[in-house]
Amino acid sequence: MPLDRLGRPRVDVVVRASGFFRDSFAAAIGLVDEAVCRAAALDEPPEHNFVRKHVLADVHAGVGMEEALARVFAPRPGAYVDGVAQAVEAGCWETRRDLAEIYARWVDHAYTRDRYGVPARDALIRRAAELSVVLKTRDNEEHDVFDTDDYFRDFGGWSRWRRSSGAGGRRRGSATAHGRGSRGCAAPRKRRGGRSGGAS
Repeated sequence: MPLDRLGRPRVDVVVRASGFFRDSFAAAIGLVDEAVCRAAALDEPPEHNFVRKHVLADVHAGVGMEEALARVFAPRPGAYVDGVAQAVEAGCWETRRDLAEIYARWVDHAYTRDRYGVPARDALIRRAAELSVVLKTRDNEEHDVFDTDDYFRDFGGWSRWRRSSGAGGRRRGSATAHGRGSRGCAAPRKRRGGRSGGAS
C-alpha cells in the first residue's frame, strides 16, 4: 500500500512467538519475514518507513542484512518456555533485572523463512531499544489476565527486558497495552516513550 494511501508512517513490529506458535504456524512467521523484507526494500524516506530506517541503521553499523531484518523471536528450537515462570516458582531471582535476563536468555533466537532458531541476542537488544509499545493480545474469552501466568512471564518479561536491556539510549521509554484480539486494546500505559515500534 502506498504511503499516501496508508496515511501514516510504516511502523516496525517485533514478534515474540511462543514455542507452540513457532512449531504450528511456521507459514505465518514466513509471512511476517516477507513483509519485513518488502518494507525494508521500499524506496521511501526512512522517517516514513521505520522498518527501512532501522534496517539501514543496523547495516550502517556493520550488522549483516539477515540479522538486521530479524523481527520474530522465540525460544530456541525444542524449547517451549521463557524461563520466567520457572524462576518465580523456584524463587531463584532477586531483582526484576534478573527476570529480564532470564527472559531474554530463553527467547533470543531469531526465526525467518530461511533461518530456524539462530542465536540473536544482539538483534533482540537492538529491537528492544526501538520499542515504543509492548502489546499483548488474547484471542479467547476463556481466561483473563489473572487466570494464567502468560501475562507476567511473557508480557511482563518483554516489558522488563525493554527497560533493563541496557540498549536504551535510542528510546528511553515505552508504553504497555493488552487487548482481546481484533476487539481492541486497553489504553496504553505510558513509560516516557516514543512511537516507532511495537512488540507482541
